[in-house]
Amino acid sequence: MSTTSQVTDFQDLYTDVLNRTKSNPSITDLVTIAKRYVNQSVQHIVSIDEFEWGKRWATFVTNPSYTDGTVAISKGSTSLVGTGTLWATANDLGVNNARITGKLKLGSEVYEISSVNSNVSITLSSNFTQTTLSGSSYSYFEDEYALSNDFDKPIWSQNLLGDLDIPIVSTSDFYRNFVRNDTTGRPRLSTIIDRTFGSTPARVQRMVFHPSPAGFYTIKYRYVTSNIAVSASGAEQSAMSADSDEPIIPIKYRNAIVQYALSQWWRDRNDDARSQEAKTEYNEVIIQMRADTGRPTPRPRIRVARPTIQYWGRGSSGRYQTGTEFDEMKV
Repeated sequence: MSTTSQVTDFQDLYTDVLNRTKSNPSITDLVTIAKRYVNQSVQHIVSIDEFEWGKRWATFVTNPSYTDGTVAISKGSTSLVGTGTLWATANDLGVNNARITGKLKLGSEVYEISSVNSNVSITLSSNFTQTTLSGSSYSYFEDEYALSNDFDKPIWSQNLLGDLDIPIVSTSDFYRNFVRNDTTGRPRLSTIIDRTFGSTPARVQRMVFHPSPAGFYTIKYRYVTSNIAVSASGAEQSAMSADSDEPIIPIKYRNAIVQYALSQWWRDRNDDARSQEAKTEYNEVIIQMRADTGRPTPRPRIRVARPTIQYWGRGSSGRYQTGTEFDEMKV
């Protein structure tokens, strides 16, 4: 337990919650509940999305499309054979020309890759359904890229900030217009999707670009981290568990964690008066945090409705048209 006047580590935080609620720290269930409320409180404050200590930078480096050589495959097969292909050979950035994260356009359909076996052998994730190919052209492309392991949400929900100005659209709008997403070029639109879970319970999220990148692009993006805590050795993590762990929130604001945890504690015990009192103290600290970091306290204001974006055609390059909402100042 720290001897400072401010709560610092995990033990400080959950012990303060127990003391303020006059709960017996020798009762394991109560300690567990206090710990849970503290972690939920930190998660809530970080997710507010206004403070720099909860934000991170990351970078996508895209892989070029690849079309060298020809391919052969029989109807109903998953075995693709290449001639003059270098699928398992690294390009200038040390990334193989084909990977299981990529896709192949064969004929009029797009297939996912199960494995890249060699420079001339790829196994598809599903059976080839078209007329047998022999000595045919193909196109390999990568439109999906893994987000950072601690990605929670983008800072700007409408735009991917970076070297390229790339709007983020809803997944339904994206795939309604780009079902196969098999055109390549300079990325102009993006969306965030979830893939099947892997070997852990961790969520698998990816950014999908349209058109699929035709070359090497460096795309930086900002996001809110899901790592709300840091260990005594400086390792970021998704929650506090050891007594010496600390939240990523600066020390001088950590009393807000206790106040929000108390508001939830009393709320769940139907003590509305105490819950509201704690929530009021919490809000006062948040207001101070905004003032200290130059973030204005939200005030009522007129909002201009965003123009409706309308995409044209499945294979379009991302053209859109806007209505007259802005000129008419519709609210």
